[in-house]
Amino acid sequence: MNTTQLRGSGSSPSTPAQDTVETLKADLGKLSDTVKSLANEQFGNVAEKVQDKAGATVTELESAIRRNPSQAAIVAAGVGFLIGLIVTR
Repeated sequence: MNTTQLRGSGSSPSTPAQDTVETLKADLGKLSDTVKSLANEQFGNVAEKVQDKAGATVTELESAIRRNPSQAAIVAAGVGFLIGLIVTR
């Protein structure tokens, strides 16, 4: 293939190389759209699993607080004290 075929001539509107480039561009666009949709689908699945796990953890924490309210208050006071120490430094 010579360079005039790659560059195209002024008399013909498109050459086989230009057609190939356009086809590749279209295929890359389709591939990009497919990858985006797959990523969104996977991200949605992961986000849903994280939300479910967080909800279960919150429920377990709430039931532990209801079972032992005084212990929960002492732990909360201790955590607050530690955060206060860290913030004041």
